[in-house]
Amino acid sequence: MSKKNDTRNVTIHYELNSLDDALEDNTQDQTLLSPNKSNAWLVLTKHRFFVPSIYVVLGCMFFLAVLIMFNTYVLHLKVETAVISSQIETMVSPLNGYITKLYVNAGEHIKKGAPLIKIENIDLERALQLARVQSAESKLDIDYYKHLLANEEQRLKIYQKIGGNRVISAKTQVNRSLQTVMTTQHNLERFTQLNKKHYISEALLEAEQAKYISAQEKLADAKAQHSIERHSLRAVNKGMYFTGTKTEGIMQDLDAELIMAQKRAILNDRRVKVYENLIKKLTLVAPFDGKVAQILKSEGNTTDNIKPIILIEKASEKKQIIAYLTQDEIIHIGRDNVKIYLPALGKTFAGNIVEINRTDGFIDEINAQYRWRDFQIDRSAKVVVNIQENDQNNFSKIAFSGMPVIVYFPKKHPIF
Repeated sequence: MSKKNDTRNVTIHYELNSLDDALEDNTQDQTLLSPNKSNAWLVLTKHRFFVPSIYVVLGCMFFLAVLIMFNTYVLHLKVETAVISSQIETMVSPLNGYITKLYVNAGEHIKKGAPLIKIENIDLERALQLARVQSAESKLDIDYYKHLLANEEQRLKIYQKIGGNRVISAKTQVNRSLQTVMTTQHNLERFTQLNKKHYISEALLEAEQAKYISAQEKLADAKAQHSIERHSLRAVNKGMYFTGTKTEGIMQDLDAELIMAQKRAILNDRRVKVYENLIKKLTLVAPFDGKVAQILKSEGNTTDNIKPIILIEKASEKKQIIAYLTQDEIIHIGRDNVKIYLPALGKTFAGNIVEINRTDGFIDEINAQYRWRDFQIDRSAKVVVNIQENDQNNFSKIAFSGMPVIVYFPKKHPIF
C-alpha cells in the first residue's frame, strides 16, 4: 500500500511539474507573440491598489466639503441680502412739470454745477411769456410818452418865444402909457396955471384933465397886461400856456404818465427775472462732484416736487455694506470682522461691523440710501459693515453703490 501511494504521489508531482512547464512555455510564447497583453496584465495587477486610492481621495473631498459647509453654515452666517451703499443726494423737482431733457446717463461721472435734467412747467412758462409781453408794452408806453413830451416841449418852446415877445410888447406898452401919463400930467399942470390967470377957459382945462385920467387908465391897463404876460410866460416854463380862450398844457401830466410807465416797466422786468430764475431752477444741476447713481424717470415723463428724479452719489463718500437680516438671524451677529464677496466681480474683501440695528425697518430712495427690498421675508434688522482701510481704495475703484454682495458673518451660538 505504501508503494502504491508513493507511486501515486510521484505521478501527481510529475504531472504538476509538467503542467507548470507547459504553462511557463505557453506564457513565454504568449509574451513573445503578444507583449501588449502582458502589459495589460501588469496594469490590472496595479489596479488593485488604484481603486482604494480613489476611495481615499473621494473621502477626503467629502470631508473637505463637510468642513466647508460646517464653516459656512454652522460657524458662519451667509447673508445674500446685502448691498453696497453710500450717502446719496436725491434730486427733486421744485415744481410739478414734465421732463424735456436728460443731460446725463446712469453711471456717468459728473462735475459740480453740471446740468442733469431740464423740467418744464406749463403755468410758469405761460406766466413768463405774459410778463415779457407786459414788459414790452411798458417799454412801448415809455416811448409813447417820451414822444408826446418831445412834441409838447417843441410846442412850449414856441409858446415861450411868443410869451417872451408878448412880455416885451407889454413892457413897451407900459413905458408908452407911462410917458403919456407924464405928458398929460405936465400939460394939466400948465393948463391949470393958465386957467388961474384966465388965459384959457374951464372947458379946455376939463378936456386936459380928461386926457390925464385916460392916460392913467391906459397905464394901469398896460401894467395889468404886462403882469398877465409875465405870469403866462412863467406858466409856459412850467408847461402851461394860454391860447387866448383857455389855458392849456399837458407837460406835467405827461411827466407823471412817463414816470408811471417807467415804474411799470421796472416792475415787469423784475417779474420777468423772477420767472426766468424759477425756470432756471427747473434745470437741475449737480450739487457736487460725483456719479449718477440712478435715473428714476425718462424724458417726457411727468414729475412732481415729492418723488426723486435722479440719485447722485458723492465722489468722496466712503462706501459701506448694508446687510438686511431677519430678527432670528440678527441674534447670531456680533461686532466681529466679516468677509465680503462680490459675485459680479469675483472679488473678496475684509470688513468690520460698525452698526447693528434691529429696528430700522424698510426705507426707499426718499431716504437717499440703497436698501434691500424683500417683501416676502421681514428683514427689518440692519447691519452696517465698513471695508477695512487697507482695502478701501481698491474697493472704491471697482465697486459701485447698489451692487449686491454676500457677507459671511462669524456666527455666535448663545447658550441659554
